Order: sequence, then structure tokens, then C-alpha cells
Amino acid sequence: MKEISNKYYYINNYSDDVKLFLNGVLSPKQSTTKDTFKIYTGKQYFEFVKDNDFNCYFEVRTNLSKKDISIVKIGVEYTNNREKAAFILSDILQKIDMHKKRNFYAVSLEDNLSLYYSQRMYKTVAYYERSLRTLVLSFFVPIYSKEWHKIVLKNSEEESDQTGKKKPVENINKIEKGLEKLTLTDLEEAIFGKRFKVDSDNYKELFRLNDIPKLTGNEIKNLILDNKPFSFWEKYLSEYVSIKNIEIRMANVKNQRNKVAHHKYFSKDSYLSLKRDLNYIIPKIEKANNEILEANNIRALRDIANELSSTISKQYADAFKSIQETAKLISDSLPKIPKFEIPPIIFPNISDIIDPSVFDAFRSIQDSIRPYNNYLQEPEDDNDEDEKS
Repeated sequence: MKEISNKYYYINNYSDDVKLFLNGVLSPKQSTTKDTFKIYTGKQYFEFVKDNDFNCYFEVRTNLSKKDISIVKIGVEYTNNREKAAFILSDILQKIDMHKKRNFYAVSLEDNLSLYYSQRMYKTVAYYERSLRTLVLSFFVPIYSKEWHKIVLKNSEEESDQTGKKKPVENINKIEKGLEKLTLTDLEEAIFGKRFKVDSDNYKELFRLNDIPKLTGNEIKNLILDNKPFSFWEKYLSEYVSIKNIEIRMANVKNQRNKVAHHKYFSKDSYLSLKRDLNYIIPKIEKANNEILEANNIRALRDIANELSSTISKQYADAFKSIQETAKLISDSLPKIPKFEIPPIIFPNISDIIDPSVFDAFRSIQDSIRPYNNYLQEPEDDNDEDEKS
């Protein structure tokens, strides 16, 4: 069978018998008491769940030269379901921790349980962080172009080097990799941190200090509300995504994520809590990203359509201006042309684009050539008249 286990140094404090303590808490199948002279070595199996696919055990090895320190291994053997085995081990460790109180100090040597949970969540946490970065970039870059980092990032003009000293940031790094350098804490601060429109340079203008004696109570109230601290989430992003208790959920994600990143103890409750929040938040962020990108595409298409419309209108205007000029030349030259008929002109339905004077010019041409239409008729053949007679 496979297994998942944790290993600890147990250091005696108020109690001096680790095995007796574990026997009392876990009730192994072969139990011992202080009055028993039997010494059990190796794994001590105990029934924690009624499932034959899982075998629970502990193993105690005492240092003979240092009897107040023992190596304790606690594990679960399983056939296939490693996640359930991890849940069982987590519950066992929680039960032991509740009962040991200050009788022993447990110093972790091998924390395979936390490693398993961290490995399970690492990809999801990484995807979550990337989704947050995409959310910020997809909204602000199309609006502010290469200046986006000045709007989103605080102190974007400098960064800390390895010694902690501040140094100028190259422009290309600010534009291309501004968010990559942020920790999750910094990223959340950029999204949820409160910002002020007011500073020492603009407060007189924003609060209209010179006009205050003339303002009504409601106008003053509106001035204050218009200039209250805001976060990017409230002002811009909440339009695209609605997440209940967003700041509380993200704070929990950050705390649990730090356990993963810094190899801290990660329990079943932490794992389930992080999994629950990420499974709730990530789809909503993805939906918001898609809506923002779609909105940007619609704006882009609208801009293209407007530009094309403007270009086409200009092309039509230029073309018909040329036609108008040509028509005038023809009209002025008509008395010199002996036999020439211009057929009626059929105009397309583009009156919204073409200046009405163009149509008037063509009608003027028709009226001008109408007297000459007789010259364009074919003469009757004399032979035809002879044949008729």
C-alpha cells in the first residue's frame, strides 16, 4: 500500500511517556499501559475510520541517550485515494494536538501533509495571481497605453534593489513588467488600496475653496463625496465583476497562499478554505476579463467603423466634387457640341452623404441639353418612303 505520513521530534515537558500518551488518544489495536512490560516496536495500528482501504498508525522511537526526546511518525496507508488519506491524517494530527496541550512539544521534521496540500493548490494559486494581473492590465492598458503604470502602481518611478536601496526603474521594465514585480500583497493593495484625488497642489481647486461661501449644503456634500478616497476595484472593476465579501475572501487567499509559498503547516481546513475561495473567485475574474476584452473589442470595432465611415464619406465627397466640376464643364461646353445626347442620370440613394448641390448640377445639365435632343434622332430613309408608295 501507499502511504502519507508526518514525522516529529516530541520533546517531553509535563509527561515522559509519548507512547502511553498516543495510546490513550488513538486507542491502538494493541494497547499498553505503564504496568505492562511488553514493548511494542514498529508501527502501532489504530482504527480511526471504518474503511479497509485506509490503515492508520503511529511509530515511536526514543533516543536512549536522550530519553526526553522521541521521534514520532504518524501516517495513513491507502490503496488509491491520496486526498482522502490526507484528510484522515489531518484529522488525526488535529486530534493529537487538541490532547497534547503542553505535555509535549512537537517539532516538525517531515511535513508531507502540508507538502501534498501545497502541491495540490500551487497551480491554482499561480493561476489566480495571473488572473488578477490580467484583470488590471486588460482594463488599464487600453485606456492609458504606456502610461498605465503611473496610474496603477504607487512609486512606479523607482524600485528596491537587493540591498533595499531605491533606484530608478527603466521605462521598458515599468511598461512591460510592472505587475510582475509585485507580490500578491502589493497587487491587492494596487487593486483595493484606497487612493486620494486630493493633494497639496489641487485641494483648493477640487474643493472650490473660493466658492464655498456661495455653495449650498448639498453642493458642499457632493464635493466631499466626489473627492472621497476610492479603490480601483470600486471605481472601475466592480462594473465587470461582483464578488461577495471580496476583500475578506482575498485576504484569506493571501494568508493561505503564504503558507504554500513559505512551506508552512497547511491543514485540511486551510486547504478546503483556500480551494473554496479560489473556486469561487477565479471564474468571476475570468468572466470579468472576458467582458473587459470584449468591451475593448467593441470599442475598437466602433472606432474602426467610425474611421471607415469618415474615410468613405470623404472619398464620396471628393469623388462627387470632381463630378460636380466635370458637370459644370460639360454644361458650359454644350452649345459647341452639334449632336450629343446624355442619357438621364440615375442617382444612388446616398443623399445623406452627397451635397444637394451636386444633384442640382446634374439636373441643370439635363435641362441644358434637352433642346438638342432632336438633332440626335435618326433621319428617315427615302427608300422606305418609296417602298410604301
